[in-house]
Amino acid sequence: QSALGCKIKIPTLEDERVLEVPAGTQHGHQIQVSGAGVPSLRGVGRGDLYVEIDVRIPKKLTKEQRELLEQYAAISGEEGQDDKQTSGGFFHRMFGE
Repeated sequence: QSALGCKIKIPTLEDERVLEVPAGTQHGHQIQVSGAGVPSLRGVGRGDLYVEIDVRIPKKLTKEQRELLEQYAAISGEEGQDDKQTSGGFFHRMFGE
C-alpha cells in the first residue's frame, strides 16, 4: 500500500477520516491532518493531527508473492548477484536475508 499509495481510515478525536497516503511513502513519514487535533485553548478552532506512517514488511511470503517480488527486483535493477550478498540488495533490505 505504501509503495502504490492508498486511502486508509484513521480515527481522530471525534470521528473517523479517510487519509490519502501518497505513493512511495516511507516508514516514519508524518502526514498532517489540518483541524483534526485538540481544540484550541482560546475556544476557536482546532489544532492539527499528525499521523505517523508505520510500514510493515511481511515476514512470510507465499511462493507466488516471492516470485513477484523477485520479478520486481529484477526489473528495478535491485537484484543482487548472490541472494546471500550483504551489500544492501533488495531482499537484504526487505527481509534481512
